[in-house]
Amino acid sequence: MEETPTPKKVFRSNEQKRNLIQAYTSSGLTVREFCQSQGIFATQFYTWKKQILGIPNSDSFVELKAPSIDRTVEVTFPNGIRLCASDTSVLTSSFLKIFLQA
Repeated sequence: MEETPTPKKVFRSNEQKRNLIQAYTSSGLTVREFCQSQGIFATQFYTWKKQILGIPNSDSFVELKAPSIDRTVEVTFPNGIRLCASDTSVLTSSFLKIFLQA
């Protein structure tokens, strides 16, 4: 059975880091597999990748902005009265019950 090297913190130059990143890219291995085979921590590899290539981790979160939508609500009652509200927080069930009883 092949032994996996234990990861160690070792100083590496930017050129060495770049070479490791290139070796990973052509290895066909997962980051975990590659790092185990090289005896480096995956977290350290991701840090190098970000520092050297300016690429964020694929596992990192990306902020998404939801498109703004029109939250106007319009209710037409059987008696023909229309209620329009752009602030939907006012349309609570108790408010509508009072409105319907009027």
